[in-house]
Amino acid sequence: MYTQEQLQPLLTAVNAVLANEDNTGCTDDLTVTSSACCEALRRANNALQSMQLTVVMHHHRHGISTAVALHPETVVLTQDDAISVLVEEFEPDRDEYIELAPFPDDAVVLVGVPPTCLQCGSALTSAGFCTDETCAYSDWPQCVPLADLEASSQAFIEAKHGVTKRDRSPCYRVEYDPEFTGGEYAGTGSFAFVSETLVKQHGSVEAAFTAQTGLAACHIVHYSGDERYTADAEQVTA
Repeated sequence: MYTQEQLQPLLTAVNAVLANEDNTGCTDDLTVTSSACCEALRRANNALQSMQLTVVMHHHRHGISTAVALHPETVVLTQDDAISVLVEEFEPDRDEYIELAPFPDDAVVLVGVPPTCLQCGSALTSAGFCTDETCAYSDWPQCVPLADLEASSQAFIEAKHGVTKRDRSPCYRVEYDPEFTGGEYAGTGSFAFVSETLVKQHGSVEAAFTAQTGLAACHIVHYSGDERYTADAEQVTA
């Protein structure tokens, strides 16, 4: 995630280039600029060279959300700084916490490009897992170092990083609305995909839904006991 404030040094330099463009003596669509162009580009380069990326991992009841903060190397990113780049609300009273990690030196982030696996470059599912089934990150979040995946047990990884291995069991698709508490429903609800594993652990779809979302079961609008889906919302056919 990049904010305009974080990118302002680069944007200012680009504006300086545009402000000094000149078409005098040029043909077609060619444009030249004054010596200010070189100075502006030097400023942009210096600004970017003095910045660093930090991965912000928001651990919450639904899993882990990840953002990237761009900040000066001389500035230590605080938890308040990290919280400010999150899209979702940070709720420490629900045992949520923030984890910061240096961005890998060999990784490249492209603004506006769908997220891809840092290990193999494949696309990620909506839950953040690699779509390449041969990749180690098809079962684990991107925040787990590859060295741990290769050398550590599942229990060790889950305890160390506060994550869980991907649950591949079929899911119930549960429609819900936080405003709904019973009766007729004519709105458009949201969907939670509650795994059979979680249902077995908690004894019912309703209890598993509450454990996964933190919402009371009275907010459930509907679910089918016969249909099953993957965690990525694809219906499972027999």
